[in-house]
Amino acid sequence: MAKLDELKELIGFLKLLFATFVALDVSLIAWLFKNSDNIQPMVAVGGLFLIGLFSIGIILCTKAILSNIKQMENL
Repeated sequence: MAKLDELKELIGFLKLLFATFVALDVSLIAWLFKNSDNIQPMVAVGGLFLIGLFSIGIILCTKAILSNIKQMENL
């Protein structure tokens, strides 16, 4: 039973991390579109880099959540 509770807490933390990555990703995309006409090229490249990192974080969180859910099914 302790393993099940541990997995539930881990999934809860990963869901929080997932929501944070989604919020940061969406807000950064909106900011880049809003300021696309007067933004410096280096800032745009940095923004695109961060969007990529946040998107990778979203994918990794999703995979971790799904693998933990499958692990819970086996208990």
